[in-house]
Amino acid sequence: MIWFNTPAMMADIYSVGANVRKADPWVALSPSRRSGNILNTIDRTIHRFKRRTIGPIFSDNGLNQLENRIRANIQRFT
Repeated sequence: MIWFNTPAMMADIYSVGANVRKADPWVALSPSRRSGNILNTIDRTIHRFKRRTIGPIFSDNGLNQLENRIRANIQRFT
């Protein structure tokens, strides 16, 4: 096993368009072999679809729209 822990490596491996494929052990994290989630989907086409589906929620604008709701839940549970 090889470990990398530099900021440049993180960008090389995890940036959009990186030419790196997830290892097959990620499949073990899936509750079903037929339906992976955003974290364990190995197929690039399926992963891209899932990422584009939830991506807007995590954009600055999406998070700003949810800010009041997030703060209310934090207040409620703390």
